[in-house]
Amino acid sequence: MSTTSIDRARETMAEALRSGADTLDLHGLGLKELPPWPGGLDDLRGLDLSGNRLRSLPPEIWEQAGLEWLDLGSNRLASLDRGVGRLAHLRRLDLSENRLASLPAELATCLHLRHLDLFDNQFAEWPEVLLGLPELQRLDLAHNLLSQLPPLDGRLPALRELDLSSNRLSKVDALTALLAISRLRLDDNRITSIPEVLRALPMFSERGNPLAASRPELPPRPRLRDLVSGGFETDKRYFDAPLQRFEFALDLGGRPALERSIDIYYKGFAGAPVGLKLYDGTRLDLHRLSRKAAVALVAPAGGGFLQFEPTSEAGTVAANCEFAQRTLDEVPGVALLTAGDLAVGHAGVLVEERDGGESDAADELTTTRGGGAITGTRHFERPSDARDDERKSRGDSRKGLRAEPPAPSLPVADRSSARAPGAPPPPPDAEAVDTAVFCPPAVARSSVFLVQAFLYPPDEIAAVEAEARQADEAARLRGRFSLPLDLPRGTRVDLHLEMPGLRIAEADAVLTWRGRQTVAQFEVGVPADVQGEKLVGSLRIAVAGMPKSTLRFQVALLEAGASGPDAHACEIDARTYRRAFVSYSSKDRGEVLRRVQAFRIAGLSVFQDILDLEPGERWEKELYREIDNCDVFLLFWSQAAADSEWVGREIEYALARKHGDDDSPPAIQPVPIEGPPIPPPPKNLSALHFNDALLAQIAVAATAPKGSGIHP
Repeated sequence: MSTTSIDRARETMAEALRSGADTLDLHGLGLKELPPWPGGLDDLRGLDLSGNRLRSLPPEIWEQAGLEWLDLGSNRLASLDRGVGRLAHLRRLDLSENRLASLPAELATCLHLRHLDLFDNQFAEWPEVLLGLPELQRLDLAHNLLSQLPPLDGRLPALRELDLSSNRLSKVDALTALLAISRLRLDDNRITSIPEVLRALPMFSERGNPLAASRPELPPRPRLRDLVSGGFETDKRYFDAPLQRFEFALDLGGRPALERSIDIYYKGFAGAPVGLKLYDGTRLDLHRLSRKAAVALVAPAGGGFLQFEPTSEAGTVAANCEFAQRTLDEVPGVALLTAGDLAVGHAGVLVEERDGGESDAADELTTTRGGGAITGTRHFERPSDARDDERKSRGDSRKGLRAEPPAPSLPVADRSSARAPGAPPPPPDAEAVDTAVFCPPAVARSSVFLVQAFLYPPDEIAAVEAEARQADEAARLRGRFSLPLDLPRGTRVDLHLEMPGLRIAEADAVLTWRGRQTVAQFEVGVPADVQGEKLVGSLRIAVAGMPKSTLRFQVALLEAGASGPDAHACEIDARTYRRAFVSYSSKDRGEVLRRVQAFRIAGLSVFQDILDLEPGERWEKELYREIDNCDVFLLFWSQAAADSEWVGREIEYALARKHGDDDSPPAIQPVPIEGPPIPPPPKNLSALHFNDALLAQIAVAATAPKGSGIHP
């Protein structure tokens, strides 16, 4: 039977009480409040409440006089209760990733406190109470708002490690009074000069300050910025700004390297689009996780690869290269993996001719450590279009490639028994996944409400509903359906919410299937002048970059300030795309072909015309029959398509097939393949969005390595 987070917390408390445990672990449950504290649970030495959404704590916490460590990290605490002063035996206190701007004076009675983590809070001034902690050895104040330091003469006599990275400090002379200090981090501040006594410390770092130019030269190594490809090409049209791709990754061997790299990221580069792919295949998007969550997820891993998403932002390229360089400089055992293209300034390996038949293959990469010595090779996934560009530059797209063992393909395990012809069987780790949408059944004008979209195992709808109501008491189930694919863990799922007439703060979200329920939350504003008595929302879903489903639902409209009972407006339909018709200009055939091959890997059946018929052999009768039978009409849009008489006829027939009903099949989805500017859409499709984020994902679906379909 499914349980809620509150239920799991109660069960864990009860088990600790029965067993007489001296530690209690309630981390990562997403709790907004704790269940009633059980009597008799008085002998705890350790308590972990991290990774929740707690804004306050029950008074019973501060009665645990025997606590030696307390982890409250990654919550929403804006203040720390004065009861902390009763924890006289406390040695380790973690308050990282909260909203604290001050600490209570009572903390000074915790005379045995040795480790205090205040990373990522809102301290604009040094907390005075810290100066009275005689045994404090490690203090983390990184990622706060500190602009100056207090006098430290005779204070903090035991402090050995101090992290002040990512603050606003301009002077650090006061730190010379710390007699026991041996490890000091001052990265990413505003410091212009540093006393030599601090520079001489056994462990010292000051990267990212105005004085960085005076840092001694490091040993020669490949310049990472040279290992980024992309940019504008003459006479080429672009849908978006051209992507720059990182032709390198970092191999992090072992848990210490993982954790130190994560620390560097969150203290200096948080928000940059960086992925961490663990050796077991799990992928973490660091920019979507808290530091606490990332550290917990990598704990069982033996290592992983830092990977950098393609971007069109020059600032992101610079930040990612700087992050990678710092990791190489500061983390022992990290290996730089670079693409094997043998260009000047690039590391690489010669490719060998493959025995047997011809097939696409992943490129091999060289492992470079320290000053550039090659110590081995690793395989590293690279976008297929990047490989195509490279092969064109060599003048041969087939010959001379070494094949890598094929990656598991995205499975097609449709629970309705419909399967695309020739689709690969599901891998053994694929799991059934359902999706559900929750929001209030009725909303008032001039209000803001929450739309929640869940992925979850099919038998856990009760737990999902409880979680949805915990986030929003007014939430009700608006629609649910089963994804047509069984997903292996690590599969990316893109969501796009449309609610015409309303304001959606961020309409796009990305979830990764981990075998358990996960949620995307959309904040939606209702204008005062919105018309009608009900609203219609559409949640569009793409799996691994491929369009798969649309769930449509209704919400009733109330007058401003009004409230009412649950309305009957709910799910309209849930439509899964199994068969696609591809409309395109023959001039774009090569570009479209790459994308269609990726669609088939993901289980979307595509009309054979694009593969089997040459331009000029497109049979009008057969084309119209395929439009009659398709679920989704994918319009690959370009200037050539806009000028094509055949594309115009296909659009007209698809619209006629709908008989004037927007909800009837086929769903029409444009996929722009050039611009900006994007060629003007045809008048009969002017209401459609030709440039939203989900369509951009579809447009670059071919960047997924051929045969994988899991991480586009």
